[in-house]
Amino acid sequence: WMLLILLLVNIFISTAFEVGIRRFFLDNTESKAEPGAIFSGFTGGNYGKIVLTLVIRNIKIVLWTLCLIIPGIIKSIEYTMIPYILAEEPELSRKEVFERSYQLMDGNKWGTFVLSLSFIGWQLLGALTGGLLDVLWTNPYRAAAEAELYRQLRDDLRRREEQQKQQNTWSGTEQEPWYGAARFEGDENNLR
Repeated sequence: WMLLILLLVNIFISTAFEVGIRRFFLDNTESKAEPGAIFSGFTGGNYGKIVLTLVIRNIKIVLWTLCLIIPGIIKSIEYTMIPYILAEEPELSRKEVFERSYQLMDGNKWGTFVLSLSFIGWQLLGALTGGLLDVLWTNPYRAAAEAELYRQLRDDLRRREEQQKQQNTWSGTEQEPWYGAARFEGDENNLR
């Protein structure tokens, strides 16, 4: 029973807090964040979508890991930005959230992997302190670093989209934005 209770708490409470904590750190990158931001995953009428999206993300990571360890690691890195996307734009559909995460991480997986490796020393120290260092220092430090990474990747993606839009305007063609299906038409090199 205890395992079932922990699983339900993880599904219905931890996922919403995961998005709320990301919201707090995103807000904190631009100004002093309000502590109430950590509850944003429970508010705004998007709680069900947030929980379902993160549960699907976790299931996909487990399934990819069952295939082989390396694809599981790659997909885990590819889905790193999903909580940040949900924190910033909870109104996006699940498909749009996964597509945006793919777009943000395209060409940036290795750098994100190296960033996560840079926290190994802190995590080892946290284990030596019974997790106290993780709670007080490592986890907030890592969340702040990932929030800055998300902001940078998001801004880079917006810049590229704007440049593409200007090029399309000059050439007289219009394409759908990053979340549209037009990106995949005739582009065999971008298949996943």
